[in-house]
Amino acid sequence: MPKKVPAYLLDTNIVLDLIGKREPFVNNAVRIFALAEKEQVTLWVSPHSLATIYYFLSKSKGRKSASMLLEKLLNLLHVAPIDETVVRRAFTYGFRDWEDALVASAAQSARLDGVITRNVKDFKPSPLPVLLPEEVLAR
Repeated sequence: MPKKVPAYLLDTNIVLDLIGKREPFVNNAVRIFALAEKEQVTLWVSPHSLATIYYFLSKSKGRKSASMLLEKLLNLLHVAPIDETVVRRAFTYGFRDWEDALVASAAQSARLDGVITRNVKDFKPSPLPVLLPEEVLAR
């Protein structure tokens, strides 16, 4: 029986680290995406993260380039669905930042193995494991 590939939802900051080449975080982001290219992990993102990523890309590179870059990213990312159930459940977690609650709720609905973020402390109420990029890379 083939080994199950771990599946994680990326917090927006990890994708922004990659596309913005933000130091000192870009190296870990590149390595996480390399794991996805090698099919050693499956990476997911929430729809509202894509909107944020598009916003930043369009400001720095223009709308056309932003669209092209997002399409390339989507070759490696799956989009976790957010519906009314996900939204309502996010209110029950007790997060300070509701956007983080949406991330956790979307990851739970998609039955993922956890969330990858650099802001682990913000995800304390998460029902799923929350990992730093370096923790995923060490596995």
